[in-house]
Amino acid sequence: MEKKIVKRDGTVAVFDRSILERSLMRTGASKESARSVAEEVEQNMHDGDTTSLVYKQAFDLLSHQSKHAAMRYSLKRALFNFGPTGFPFEKFVGELFRRKGYIVSTNVHLQGRCVSHEVDVFASKPDGTERTAMEIKFHNDMHTRSDVKSVLYVKARFDDLLGVSQSRFSRKKRGAVDSCLFVTNTKFTKNALQYATCAGVSILGWGYPYNNNLQTWVQEVDAHPITCLPSISSSVARQLFDQGVVTCQGLLENPEIFRSLPNADTIADEAALLCRPSGRR
Repeated sequence: MEKKIVKRDGTVAVFDRSILERSLMRTGASKESARSVAEEVEQNMHDGDTTSLVYKQAFDLLSHQSKHAAMRYSLKRALFNFGPTGFPFEKFVGELFRRKGYIVSTNVHLQGRCVSHEVDVFASKPDGTERTAMEIKFHNDMHTRSDVKSVLYVKARFDDLLGVSQSRFSRKKRGAVDSCLFVTNTKFTKNALQYATCAGVSILGWGYPYNNNLQTWVQEVDAHPITCLPSISSSVARQLFDQGVVTCQGLLENPEIFRSLPNADTIADEAALLCRPSGRR
């Protein structure tokens, strides 16, 4: 008999165990482990359970089998724990680019063709090429999607930045930036995706683009948020945010910042485990 789950927005859907299995396997859990966890979740759940309850049950079961995989499984929720302001998420996006070899600045003012713009994140290669301006949109609710109005707004700003000439003596006009990117920690609405594709707006979010999205970037450069770590409370996370630490790798690189915390050794162990690709000691 099929069971129904209630999403956070109140809509009801049929529970699909295969979807849960795939999400568990993306964390690095084995096929056998993912299947056993998903089967136990389905067996124990009741018709009308919420997605939050299902996630908690899956997380707890996975933690007993692989703490490394469980921390990776918490990535989506960890990104929302960067709130309530969007500043830690902006720094996190900058860190993703920095680990890809870019020089990164935040809250930069750039002159467009018509007006000046404050850019959330600006990244460029060391030789000055591939200058990318980013608009960062942080949502505190994972079910809030970036809509077409947001993409329209970003498109207008980007067009102004791309249209300015840097030098009157240059044979080829060059804008204030070479490319622009709209980044969010949620998904996009269907209309937003359609407009972005049609208008040529580069966007990055949860699950989009399919093979080059926020999740794959995190895994590629091994930059998991500190909010993935079970031993870090929201108050401790805010302390670390204030000191510029947003990733587990950044935490390990700056031990003097967190050594005064009561559970510093546990935090360090969890961060070291998460930063190991295999999750093995």
